[in-house]
Amino acid sequence: MANHFWHVNILTIYPEMFPGSLGFGVTGNALSTNIWSMDVIDLKNFGFGKHKNVDEKPAGGGPGMIMRSDVIDNALKSTQSNINDKIPLVYLTPKGQPLSQDISKKITMVEKVNILCGRFGGIDDRIILPHKPLELSL
Repeated sequence: MANHFWHVNILTIYPEMFPGSLGFGVTGNALSTNIWSMDVIDLKNFGFGKHKNVDEKPAGGGPGMIMRSDVIDNALKSTQSNINDKIPLVYLTPKGQPLSQDISKKITMVEKVNILCGRFGGIDDRIILPHKPLELSL
């Protein structure tokens, strides 16, 4: 693929981890030559309360914690330049389908992608239902 520009928004509670290994090797070279770019979005900036909470107990009950739908939704809205932007969402989760070369090629065919780094017991279904993310496992 020749000089196709691709942009990714990485939504995470650990922004200090990026670019990390993405800044080295083939991906690092592509990043430094502007074949692709990224913005790292700290989900804690959209958190609530004194401690910028990004998690909550599941609405239907059950053990563990999930990422808050309002936090994720507000972060996703921040990536849009206008209300009609339809930026595909990739959700990284162990429950997702394994990442393959074919999937990687399809993801890079769009100009922009939002990648949500999962945590806890997952994310609230109120994000999955309207956004229909591509759920991938690395």
